[in-house]
Amino acid sequence: MKKAQFTAPAISLFGIRIHAIRMAQALDIICAAIAERAHLQIGVVNAAKVVNMGKDPSLGEDVRASDLILADGVAVVWASRLLGAALPERVTVSRATVTEDTPENRFVKFALQSFQRFLVAMDKAVVDRAKDARLLQEVAVLRARLDEALASNVLRHVGE
Repeated sequence: MKKAQFTAPAISLFGIRIHAIRMAQALDIICAAIAERAHLQIGVVNAAKVVNMGKDPSLGEDVRASDLILADGVAVVWASRLLGAALPERVTVSRATVTEDTPENRFVKFALQSFQRFLVAMDKAVVDRAKDARLLQEVAVLRARLDEALASNVLRHVGE
């Protein structure tokens, strides 16, 4: 499997290269890796993990070997600001605010859009050769349901 290729700013903090990106940028990198079927190892650091990396060299090696390292703790963000190399925000999978723009919904939208593109390509390739009208009708119904799902209140504004 090929390795994911991306460009993102990073800072060095406590001997760890941490990517100075926001949640939306991290999700874009992750979705691109999925779309390219590329390997992407993600590491996260918070204050406890930084301390444990000092005590456990194998943990430190694992985190430092990650392709994308994110600040998962507000203490790490604050430390970066105090030390003059500010990280823009804490990037974590848990959120305190209610929103439809979650990593899970971005993934669902990405998967549905990918399947939709597949059906469009299949439709163009098969439409002229298909002798089974039922198959064409089922593909049309499936595409309509995908369009409806992607236009839903939950997914419509995800990732904008």
